[in-house]
Amino acid sequence: FLDDILVRRDKEMLTIALVAGVLLAVVTGFLGWTRAYYANFLATKFDFNAHSYFVKKMMSLPYKFFADRHVGDFIRRVQEISKVKAFLIGSLESLVLAALSLVIYSTALFFYSPLIAVTVLTTAPIFLLLSLFSGKRLSRAYPSVFKGSAELDSNLTDAVKGMSTIKSLGAELASRWRYEEKLVWLLKAERKFGLTAAGLGVAGQFYSKLVNLMIMGLAAYLAIRGDLSPGQVVATTMIAGGVLTPLTTLANQIGLIQEVKAVCARLDDIFSAPSETTKKHGQLRKESLIGEIEFHDVWFRYGGEGSDWILKGVSFKIEAGQNVALVGPSGSGKSTIAALLARMFVPTKGQIFVDGRDYLDYDVSWLRTHIGLLHQETHLFHGSILSNIAYADPEPEIGAVHAAAEKAAAREFIDKKPNGFDYLISSGGLGLSVGEKQRVALARMFYRQPQILLLDEATSALDGIAEAKLLHNLREQTKDLTTINIAHRYSTVRYSDFALVMSEGRVVGFGIHEDLWAENSVYQELFAAQFDVVGQAKKGSAA
Repeated sequence: FLDDILVRRDKEMLTIALVAGVLLAVVTGFLGWTRAYYANFLATKFDFNAHSYFVKKMMSLPYKFFADRHVGDFIRRVQEISKVKAFLIGSLESLVLAALSLVIYSTALFFYSPLIAVTVLTTAPIFLLLSLFSGKRLSRAYPSVFKGSAELDSNLTDAVKGMSTIKSLGAELASRWRYEEKLVWLLKAERKFGLTAAGLGVAGQFYSKLVNLMIMGLAAYLAIRGDLSPGQVVATTMIAGGVLTPLTTLANQIGLIQEVKAVCARLDDIFSAPSETTKKHGQLRKESLIGEIEFHDVWFRYGGEGSDWILKGVSFKIEAGQNVALVGPSGSGKSTIAALLARMFVPTKGQIFVDGRDYLDYDVSWLRTHIGLLHQETHLFHGSILSNIAYADPEPEIGAVHAAAEKAAAREFIDKKPNGFDYLISSGGLGLSVGEKQRVALARMFYRQPQILLLDEATSALDGIAEAKLLHNLREQTKDLTTINIAHRYSTVRYSDFALVMSEGRVVGFGIHEDLWAENSVYQELFAAQFDVVGQAKKGSAA
């Protein structure tokens, strides 16, 4: 064909070639646009489905899974989904096209010159094996990059969330140093990874140029011998280049495949983790709970074998509708009892009964909707006060929101805010005082209308007047609810029916204040200092 145009100077053939070239360009452009359109469509679908499935799976995991990991681990895993998308949408297509091109060009090269074809294809396995070796090195280097990126994300997240603490301590420089220390570690890992990837790229370029020189020399030799015409030399060289290009593409993709393989292993850490709700767990649902609670010889530890026991043979029973204060020194296991009741964790040994049934028999999501847990450190989400109170309800009832705020003694300060319930707060509750955040969180709990309330130092941030008002409201409005109030203040205990005393993971007392004050040494130590302060204050005022 080239000989017809260049040697024989066939103008008609040249015209045909030019027209064919224009048509080919039009067809190629149309196919390119079509490919880009569908690639964009598939990328959008993949993004939605992959991220949606990731979050769905993440939400189904037990709380312990999150307690054992940094927030940066999850952020980094979400970001890694884009690498899987790039491979499936772009690189996988390139691999298929490269393989197809390799077959077509190799066949054409055999037609023109079997010797050159054999020469090119004989060197290919060596290059591909070298690429596979480099790709495995990339795979081994990638976990360090992932770990460094996750730790850097976590460090920055912690710094932003704890900025008030950093500022109050004057620790800006120390915080920056911690960040830079992790940044340097990450950059070293990325440098090692980048050098390996660069080595793979340089090897590809060297292979391509070396084989090109071999092809040109061999083609020239065959032309001198008279086995190839000038046109065949040009055609053979071009076709050989068409063989080398997909070979280089395949080699480069080997490294990417190894990287994506490492990414998938990280994502599989999430996807293969057992969900909190499975067929092995209970499925029991009832119209409501009565509110009876019983712990029977419950033992619990956060770690595995060899770790310290947090609860040691805890047994007690709370009747429906009782208001019980859970007291004890710090570290005695009070908050752990609340976490176990809310099914954040399950007992290592022993049983917990709710309404006479092992609470593992209940559907965990259903059970939690009937148990309200309020921590001392509350978390509010970015959005309005209303959306925070009705966070679990996509279509909140305004009247129920207002009623919940009234119960939590939050209505007064909310009405004073600009836009009232529509007042916008930042993530973590920035814009509200600690006491206001606690009352919004308490209103969020009341909005769900649980039958069992677990209050873990829920009034610790309130002043004496606000606390007394709130505790009085709670006492009046939760008469029919079972309430466990974890507290260190006697002001909380006096609003309770009984007090349950904990010490070193064991129950060491259960009864009313008068009896415990007279007979229980742990209880006496807890509140003696508070009574001394009250007594001194009374003497001072009398004087």
